[in-house]
Amino acid sequence: MRFFISLLFFFSWGLWAGQVTVTKSSEPQVDVWHLKQQLHQQHLWREAMRQQQNLFWISQLPLGCLLLPRPINYFQCGQSYYRPYQYQGQQIYIQVDPPKEEKIQINK
Repeated sequence: MRFFISLLFFFSWGLWAGQVTVTKSSEPQVDVWHLKQQLHQQHLWREAMRQQQNLFWISQLPLGCLLLPRPINYFQCGQSYYRPYQYQGQQIYIQVDPPKEEKIQINK
């Protein structure tokens, strides 16, 4: 009887171990932390847009705008800054505050 109980306990241990993900070494590796940060940034952006009542948006950028590559692309058009946004299958540009300068930390 003890053998049966210990055998049952041994095989049920895997139920408490949690989820295990196995990938092939030939598959591209996913940086989960980076993906989580991207999703968090998108969530913050959606919340900011939801809270703004008077959005100023345009369907085309004026000539001479500069692309500011950040984790999210911004465009500088004179003193105004715009961010691309998909709305009903079309790309529009929403006027935003100037993007903050991001400092890159290098781990040594």
